[in-house]
Formats: sequence, C-alpha cells, structure tokens
Amino acid sequence: MYLALQGLTHHRLRSLLTGGIVALIAFMVFMLTGLTRGLAHDNAALLIETPATHFVTTQDAEGVFSRSFITTPDLRALTGTLGPDATPLARTFTSLSAHTRQLSAVLIGVDPRGFLAPTPTQGAPLSTKNGAVVDESLQGDGVRLGDTLTLRPGGETVQVTGFTRSARLNHQPVIFIDLNRWHALNPRATGTVNAVALRGPAATLPAALTQRPRAQTLQALPGYREEQGSLTMIQGRGGVRDGRVLLRPDPAEDPAVRPAQGHRRQHPHAGRRRAAARRTALHPHPGRPARRVQPADRRRPEQPAPHRPRRPADRHRLGQLNPSGAPMITPLPGATRPAFRLAHLGFVLQSSNLIPYLTVREQLTLIPHLARRDARAATQQADALLARLGLSDRADHHPDALSGGQRQRVAIARALMNDPQLILADEPTASLDGPRGREVVKMLAREVHGRGRAAVMVTHDERVLNLCDRTVHIIDGQVHEA
Repeated sequence: MYLALQGLTHHRLRSLLTGGIVALIAFMVFMLTGLTRGLAHDNAALLIETPATHFVTTQDAEGVFSRSFITTPDLRALTGTLGPDATPLARTFTSLSAHTRQLSAVLIGVDPRGFLAPTPTQGAPLSTKNGAVVDESLQGDGVRLGDTLTLRPGGETVQVTGFTRSARLNHQPVIFIDLNRWHALNPRATGTVNAVALRGPAATLPAALTQRPRAQTLQALPGYREEQGSLTMIQGRGGVRDGRVLLRPDPAEDPAVRPAQGHRRQHPHAGRRRAAARRTALHPHPGRPARRVQPADRRRPEQPAPHRPRRPADRHRLGQLNPSGAPMITPLPGATRPAFRLAHLGFVLQSSNLIPYLTVREQLTLIPHLARRDARAATQQADALLARLGLSDRADHHPDALSGGQRQRVAIARALMNDPQLILADEPTASLDGPRGREVVKMLAREVHGRGRAAVMVTHDERVLNLCDRTVHIIDGQVHEA
C-alpha cells in the first residue's frame, strides 16, 4: 500500500488517466449490467413478481407454457385437491390496435377469483365481463382507461378497465382477461389450459403432468437463460485489470540447503548434467569484504542457460549457520525467510534497482517501514547515512536525476539501513566505468570495516581486487584462493 500510494503521487498524470479509464470502463460495466438486468426483468416480470411458487405443465412440454396443454379432467383433479392454492392460466400472443396504433401483447386468461388475478394500480379489478386489466406500459402507447382494444385478425374487442404493473412476458405487455373469455377468443384451445400455478408444491399429480419450481420455469422461458448468461458474462469479465506486475525471482530465494562444506551445483547441458561448481565453500568473516572472481569469458555459475527457465531442482535454499560456528546450515522454513533477509541481509545488485517513484530518502526509509520501525528514527538514520556517503544534497531527488555512481551509492545505503550481518553484492560495478566502480567498492569496503560486518561480492572486474581482504577464484568449477 505504501509503494502504491507513492507511485500514484509520483505519476499523477498517468494515475489520473488510468483512474479515468478505469472509471469509464466501470461505468460502462455498470450500465451494461443494468441494461441486461432490465432486459431480463422485462422478459419475465410476470413470473418474477407472481405469488406462485411452482407451475404445473405437461411432461412433454419441459416447462414451456406454449407447448403445454392440460386437459379439463387433469385440471379438475388438481383444483379439487389443492383448492384455492391452484389456479389455471392460458396464454397466447396477439396483435391489436388501439386508436390508430398497431401493438402486440400477450393475452392471458386467468380466474378473476384466483391468486393470479392482477392487482390494479388504476381502475377496477378484473371481472368476468368483457373487461381487461393491462400492463401500465401500454399507457406510453396512448392507451387509457375505458379504451377499446381491437384484436387482430378476428376483430374481437376488449375494454380496458384497469392498469397493473410488472405484467410483462417475453418483452411484451400482458393483457389479463377472464379465462372463459380467453377460451371464447381461442376456440381451438377450448377445454385446455397451458399451466396451473401453485402456492406450494403438490404432493401428487396426474401421470401426464409435472411441476417445476418458479426458478426452473424461468429458465425454460424462451430467451431468459441466454439473457442471464449475458449478464453473468458481463459481471464476470467486466472487471478491469489495471495492470500486471511481473516480478523477477528474488535472488535470495535461490539458494539449496546444503552443507556449507562441499557445495556442488549442476546445470543441464546437451542432455547431461554438467557441473558448474564442485566442492565449493566460502566463509566470510566479519569486518572483511571477500570477493569471488570468475574469468570474464566464462558464464557465471549462478546463471542458468538464458533460454531455459529456472526450475525448482536448480534452486538453493536459505539457511542459518549453526551458532557454535560449525559449518552446517540449519534450513529456514519458507515463511520465515523474508523476515530473516530483512533483518540480517543486505543486497547490492548489478543495477541499482531503485524504485523510480521514490526519492533517495524514501528508498532508504522503505526498509525500516517494511520492518515496522519508528518512522522518525528511520528518517534520522537515513539522513545520517546519506551524509556519510556524500548524498545529502540528493535526498529529495528521484533516481532519474542521479548519475550511475550515485544510484549505486544509494543502493549501498539502502543495503545498510537494516544494519545487516552480511552484505551480498552482485556485480555492483558492472554498469559503472573504472573510477566510479572503484569509488563504489571503496565505499562499500569502508562501511563493512567500520561496522564490523561481512560482505561477499561476485564480479568479473579485477581492477578492484586490492580493495578486498580476500579473493576467491572459481575456475572450471573449482575454488582457488588468490
């Protein structure tokens, strides 16, 4: 969180642009989600808002009302058993005209005394006469109370006696009429209904019928499942990935718990295991910087072949020397390694690896911040260390305002902020010219001697060997003291 806030502060314009894009996409997702929800509700508002919990259809209809035709004997068996908790419905699509406008709707016949009868928001309830209670969305098409709707193509008429809300099915407004009137308008369906709505499941059903919960009936509604799938896709994939940070493997994660004596390392080469280091051991001493040198024309043993990813078998592990001084490494569990590195190790890498949006002072105080130390004391320690390394005038600068030598000095200062027992320097002079590289190593040696700490550097640069107390060469996998 600390680094994220610092990055936002440093890159204000980029952060504002990114935030604007994220907000725009979030707004689009919000709008699309609302639109899809609205379409789904418009498709099935009648079933979503109904008091019915189950619907009975014929078994071969698979829950689709338009395929189901329940006969009169089966209907009587249901209503005779369940009484008022079962009410029939019949539906058909119709075209109609209101004044001079041509409209389409779903014509539904129900029992005016049953629990499916619509509750009017305006006008009178549904009756057994020629009246109709219609969805209030028809008011937007100019339909008013008392209007006569002419059904096509037969020319039959119904009179609007009331309006109700949430009466839409298959994206069409619903016109409720008395069930007997519906049969009169649809003579070919006389003696049948499409479904029976239940308030609660039925214990027994006639053999030709089946019941489904309302949720399953909704899924069987044409188009409803597809619209719900679109909604799920928008919600699932509409989240914005602002960025992906690719982290390189932590150098300190790379080492295998082996005895300190006789370390052996191999790499795959041409189908065989080729030794890069044999029986190597190095024991740094406090107050003395040691240097491991390899000829510049040979590949460093730490580096696997560049075209091969690092594999778990090639990893070292991090351990701690036995307190008695015996050269045996005690393995550290993976969960404790970050805290161990933070408390006991300092790292100076080949490139300074400074965080671009932190100032020089913030680069240093980041280490105590991660260790949850007092911020004021950390700032004082950072200022004192910068003064000793000649960087006080650069404390408020960012890395892009520093020279290569200054950046490496900041990296050394950062490595010293936790007062480490061991400093590991990986090619600290690789990106510097001769004089600046020697200055950096001299400064590192001075700090190591002054603090009574140990340091190990890996390098190909032999121009600074005289600044180290001990030099070790690795030639053909063998360790040689200089």
